[in-house]
Amino acid sequence: MRRIILIGCLLITASSFALAQQARISGKVNSLADGDTVLLTTNDVGDPFLSNNISYKATITKKAFSFKIPTGKTPMHLSISYIARNNDDRHATNKLNRLALDNYYLETGDNIFISEDNEKYRFHGSGAGKFSLINALNDLQKKVYTGIKWGDPSETKRYFLKHDTLLLERMRLIRSEKRSLSENVFYLLEADVTGDYLSRVEFINSMLPKSLINTARQNLKGYKSIVPKEILNFRQLDRHDITKLSGNYASGIITRYKFDSCAYVNKPFSIFKSYNFFLQHHSGAIRQRLLLGIIYLDKDSGNDLYPLVNSAIVRIDYPPFKKILNSLKSNRLAGADAYPFNLPDTSGKFHKLGEFKGKVILLDFWFTGCGICLQSAPFLKKIEEHFKEEPFVVITVSLDNKIKVWKETIKSHKYTSENTIDLFTEEKNFNHPIAKYYFIDGCPTFILIDKAGKLMVSPGSPIADNGAKLTSLISKALKE
Repeated sequence: MRRIILIGCLLITASSFALAQQARISGKVNSLADGDTVLLTTNDVGDPFLSNNISYKATITKKAFSFKIPTGKTPMHLSISYIARNNDDRHATNKLNRLALDNYYLETGDNIFISEDNEKYRFHGSGAGKFSLINALNDLQKKVYTGIKWGDPSETKRYFLKHDTLLLERMRLIRSEKRSLSENVFYLLEADVTGDYLSRVEFINSMLPKSLINTARQNLKGYKSIVPKEILNFRQLDRHDITKLSGNYASGIITRYKFDSCAYVNKPFSIFKSYNFFLQHHSGAIRQRLLLGIIYLDKDSGNDLYPLVNSAIVRIDYPPFKKILNSLKSNRLAGADAYPFNLPDTSGKFHKLGEFKGKVILLDFWFTGCGICLQSAPFLKKIEEHFKEEPFVVITVSLDNKIKVWKETIKSHKYTSENTIDLFTEEKNFNHPIAKYYFIDGCPTFILIDKAGKLMVSPGSPIADNGAKLTSLISKALKE
């Protein structure tokens, strides 16, 4: 009876949320403790555009939480994560990480109650059906990774075949629930799982060293997909404008292009060739997403993106995409104004960009546990030593979500040095204005600023060339 009353109340109030362009997410998570934090994040365009994230926090009381979220005309991407009150408890932290909900869809009028017990979720109320479906789709995906030996090229064909089976199972499940879904969510989910399928080639593109890629290609000989053509119907998906909001779909198309046109035929990737390919071979809303995506993913390469950005601006008319592109041009490309930060160091003293006027600045964005950040540190220390007599400074910007963790890591000097100026984003991590301004969506990210406070060409990772490009750019800036 209590469950019936609960569901009834949720359904009755759903209409009021729809009228107010709102949705409600509440729940009881038994794995949480009072004082833990729930972080709910919405995004109107999806990955990888973290600058569009809007985050809401709530402190757990009696294992419960509740949010009222503004919504719009199209489904919003929704993620829920948890932060343990005691970050020193690794067991608790790992458990909460496993409980995270990622890439769900929230619509106007939703009134969803989430219940959890023993790391199993149940969803109730208006809009809960799509949450249950997405949860089931995610469970199916986990099976693909079971038993696969990562980095082993002889596993390539088996991995591809497992993805074939996964796509068929996921499509079958989505279509069986079509009547219970809005048209927008139905096509978004079909686009999402199609994108995941196309991205299976990342097993070769990114997860294998270059020396093993040819072996993987040989292993694929004789592979024939068991997926019928009517399942992989790109033209059908592309006819629905809503698929432009599927980050997975656009990412999958781009990843597949990099595989077919580069990795598989042993040719280098070219941002300019890929841009022209998508311009010529795609149309409509999805083309806008692809043009934006290919430029965005190349923002740290050091390539001159101005010609492509200027070309894309006149071809993109969807307001959120156009806004991202204009911000990328004004905030991230060479010649843009540096962000006027005001951030604290370990003593609590705040530092502003203006303090370093007349110096060349290297901003190093990192967080505790970032493996590549750790690998980059020795290269940065060498560069710092090389320019120690010059008007040059390395400023590290931590995206840790706990000040205690950050301070402990700073003491170790594993990610920083005794001479770096170490600043903190005050537990706002990727949601801090400086991270959003620079479109920081991963670490490490390096931003080079000249003496006049203007951004320079992206230096890329010092690991790739032993810091040669970064050293050259700094030397050039010091002479100007």
